[in-house]
Amino acid sequence: MTPKLSTLNSQLSTPRRVGVFDSGLGGLTVVKALLKTLPDTEIFYIADTFHAPYGEKSHEEIRRFSLEIARYFIEYHDIDALVIACNTATSAAIAMLREHFPDLPIIGTEPGIKPALSLTRTHKVGILATPATLAGDKYQELTDRLYHGTEVTLYEQACPGLVEQIEAGRTDTPETGAMLEMWLAPMREAGVDTIVLGCTHYPLAADAIEATMGYPVTLIETGEAIARRLRSLIGFPSTGEAATLRVFATGAIDREAVGRIVGRRVSVEALDVVPDYAANLKKFIRDIQQNTITRNEVAIGVLSEPIWNKLSDYGIRIESREIFLSVKAYNHMLRDIKVKRGKSVSNDMIEKFSSTLENPEAVYIDTAKHRINLVYLGHQWDILYKIVVKPNYRRGKRMCNKIITSGLIKEGDMKHTMFKKII
Repeated sequence: MTPKLSTLNSQLSTPRRVGVFDSGLGGLTVVKALLKTLPDTEIFYIADTFHAPYGEKSHEEIRRFSLEIARYFIEYHDIDALVIACNTATSAAIAMLREHFPDLPIIGTEPGIKPALSLTRTHKVGILATPATLAGDKYQELTDRLYHGTEVTLYEQACPGLVEQIEAGRTDTPETGAMLEMWLAPMREAGVDTIVLGCTHYPLAADAIEATMGYPVTLIETGEAIARRLRSLIGFPSTGEAATLRVFATGAIDREAVGRIVGRRVSVEALDVVPDYAANLKKFIRDIQQNTITRNEVAIGVLSEPIWNKLSDYGIRIESREIFLSVKAYNHMLRDIKVKRGKSVSNDMIEKFSSTLENPEAVYIDTAKHRINLVYLGHQWDILYKIVVKPNYRRGKRMCNKIITSGLIKEGDMKHTMFKKII
């Protein structure tokens, strides 16, 4: 059936909804360009300051953060497009996000190497970026594709710590000046005339960068290019309405700086994109007690960083660090914290229980069932992790189970029956 003309006109006149995120203030430089270029737009921006800076996080962590934020945008704001206003997150997560959300236009942020190569007159281009961006495959592919066959010399410089200085509003301090001098002195001596700002935070330090160079340089940023790309991908109605902006932060943020960057007054809303595990557990308990349970497990915690890293060291790839409690594990938990069925569970008990979940004594990888169990002294709670890549352990020709200890206990101290068949 052909849609009515009135329906098409209504769809065309509806403002587009765009989600944008970065680890902090930097992505607002992109938002500023969107506000200027795309007036008929509802923009939702998340500053993930709780996990900042992204540039010094692992790719696995950045992918997890990005996936949580994308899901939030889709579920709560029904976005038409997603902009990753962060070079590091683009390098680490854009391919994964496009796989998860194939129908959602997703635009990333890449260092503006192409315009820099065409603008330089001295054939010497500097690139300032985070360590993660420079080490990423996406950046290497970009430079290989654009730089090959040119007579330009690239001066690449990782800038660890600069994002933190910018977030703290310390771009004009002696400490930041010393950092910039160390990074930019070789470029100045070489006669670099064009510098690519390979992080969306770095335009906020443009004055300090120019002052350190000591002579006019062309600084390349990508906000306007992203806005043009976004318009070409999804189109925007001409309603004559000004763009609107809502800003969320997952942690502390300089609220006054937000307004200065985007050029308008805007309130910042607190946001926790991580599930409220205590609330989830309370509801789970209540549903079981009232026999209205509609699910077999509930997310009630996050696996600690040391255990997560140790799993990665062993080649185990897990979609999420969330800990899921099964009904069977719930019954074990009630027994362990000595709570009888039908009795209420206090907040103190829940907090104490949740805190113990982060650091199990061992992790039992059941490759046959593609499941991971967290193991504690004297008991076991079932954890329903999905293993994305099977661990590469073989005993003969078959995949075998494996125990990874957290270092808190020795193999000889493991008394649980599940250990006996492996050790």
